[in-house]
Amino acid sequence: MPAVQLVLLRVASHGLPTSLPTQSPLTPAQWQLLLQEASRHRLLGLLVAAAASGNVALTDDQAADLRRIASVITAHSMQLQALLLTTVAALADRDVSPVVLKGFAAATLDYADPTWRQFGDLDLLVRPEEFDRAVAAMIALGYGRRGRPERRPGYDSRYAKDVTFLVPNGSSIDIHRTLVSGPLAERVDLRDCWAQQRCFELNGVSFRALSDTTRFLSLCFHAALGDHPIRLLSARDVCQGLVNPALDPQDVLERAGSWNCEVVVARAVTASSSALPVQLNTPLIDWAAKFRARPRDEALLDMYTGLQPPGPRRDWATVREMRGARRRLGFIAGAVFPSRYYLEGRYSGYVDYWRQQLSSLRQPSDVPPT
Repeated sequence: MPAVQLVLLRVASHGLPTSLPTQSPLTPAQWQLLLQEASRHRLLGLLVAAAASGNVALTDDQAADLRRIASVITAHSMQLQALLLTTVAALADRDVSPVVLKGFAAATLDYADPTWRQFGDLDLLVRPEEFDRAVAAMIALGYGRRGRPERRPGYDSRYAKDVTFLVPNGSSIDIHRTLVSGPLAERVDLRDCWAQQRCFELNGVSFRALSDTTRFLSLCFHAALGDHPIRLLSARDVCQGLVNPALDPQDVLERAGSWNCEVVVARAVTASSSALPVQLNTPLIDWAAKFRARPRDEALLDMYTGLQPPGPRRDWATVREMRGARRRLGFIAGAVFPSRYYLEGRYSGYVDYWRQQLSSLRQPSDVPPT
């Protein structure tokens, strides 16, 4: 294995049991490649920590590079902490009580040191009935919406996974209605996200996060349905959750079963434990190795991994997962008759929109019938 890849895996495994030996300092060219790969996999925080503990050998110039990187990470973290305080206060003014998701929550609650876990934005989960108020709060703060506009008024609060807002300082905030997009979102029981929670403090202010079990499932969704091959930080998040002494494997399996998302957990655990050279002793790894998914569930996962393009076909799979005619009709109305504002700049009109959607639907499907 190339020296850079060995060091990268050692960095990603820092703090977990691993048999990888410490390498001698990299050449200048190798070092620059390591920095690029660590940045791409969002491992710069772990690189700083691994070097500080002596698990990565450095030259004097490389140590100076890391001191500069550590300063940038610290400044960015402080910027996001201030943004979190400001945003949650603004949401509270509109009677919105968010839950902190993903990077910020994982860094604070799962890692031995929050500085190990690099994160670039904020992710906040709000109740569906509070979603529109949360969006209004972001707009009132002067944050600009990124990406496509809402399909129809009220559509996002019923069907969207999240809406991203850009902050003038260059940061971004994702306001989540649920944990995942597409058909698997219909399997997530959002009541579990609010029934049990963890809390953490920042500058004397208490914030809410998902419970250990639900937070682990959230990280599994991100790892299994995100980048492919898996990003090393996502793999580390899952492995970090696996060694969390507060995580009850039986509770994880029961919650995954009640959500009908065992296939997601199995893929995330298998991919993560295979991506990192770590030695973990947990029954979830043994369970994942023996798990056999239904073909239909495997096909649903493929819709997220690039094997099938997103679009009308995934929308149709989402409809098939929905419960209740009213919910299905509302989703179909937004997919077939979006607002003219949604079409502006992207389609010449409804005929052009429908033509492109039908063209996508004609592509062959790998999703078996129910």
